[in-house]
Amino acid sequence: MSLWRVRIMMSDDPASQALLTAALARQRIAAHPPPSQDSSAPGDVIIDLPRDDRLGALLNDLHQISPQVFVSSVEARPIGQPARR
Repeated sequence: MSLWRVRIMMSDDPASQALLTAALARQRIAAHPPPSQDSSAPGDVIIDLPRDDRLGALLNDLHQISPQVFVSSVEARPIGQPARR
């Protein structure tokens, strides 16, 4: 399973949050808050993708919400192990 950090620039209002939640649900993707507190943007999430080929469909859905979507891979680490700094 691949982990990706996705940041979508959007407002923090309930309607925008509902659009993000719906986009993730359509793709059946699990989303988690970022592992660090320095990423407090409302559209900053870590997603688990069972197959990387679903990333394109997710990005298409997210670009319907905002033209600014940023993606980077996240190194998987065992639960409870702190992130490298």
